[in-house]
Amino acid sequence: MIIKLLRGTILTESKKDYVRTAYSRGSTTNYVLYRHVLKNAISPIVTFCGLALSDMIAGSIIIEQVFGIPGLGKLLVTSIGNRDYPVIEAIIIVIALIVVLSNVIVDLINQKIDPRIELE
Repeated sequence: MIIKLLRGTILTESKKDYVRTAYSRGSTTNYVLYRHVLKNAISPIVTFCGLALSDMIAGSIIIEQVFGIPGLGKLLVTSIGNRDYPVIEAIIIVIALIVVLSNVIVDLINQKIDPRIELE
């Protein structure tokens, strides 16, 4: 999915006016692709990877339960069955913390890639 998204964004960016201007100034193809096109096309990829990390964390709960792998997901499901509320709350807080930290890291990386993005 990442490659398909990257391909689509590169094709979209390569049809824009600034790419045509860079070619008309005599820049090489590699320079235009790396310096202009890829720089603007990588931002959606970073965002998608952050969302994929959140999906993997949510999916790990089901995978651990189905295959009997010991981990936070299996502990969460067992704690729900035993009505162990402090453990349930702790695991949910840990999962929420991981998701929030991944989103913050994605925002910082996007701001580093494209300085026009302002963090408030």
